[in-house]
Amino acid sequence: MRVQDLPPSTSRVFQEEASGEYVAECQEIRGLSGIGETAPEAVAELQEALAGWLEALEEQGVPFPPSEPLAAPNDAFRKTA
Repeated sequence: MRVQDLPPSTSRVFQEEASGEYVAECQEIRGLSGIGETAPEAVAELQEALAGWLEALEEQGVPFPPSEPLAAPNDAFRKTA
């Protein structure tokens, strides 16, 4: 799935105090996030992670949006560079 074709989603962006990195979290999929040196970079990483997540759901025949919020494996899925 291309980033341009993503369904609407809600994200929360914050800066981690210890590392100074920005984190963008998807509110619809617990544990799905993107990390960057700037807020826009973190959001772009989140969009790429969301595209990959939705592609994996499609391959497994799972519809989106689901009736209940999804949880990433171990609630620890993070897109890394």
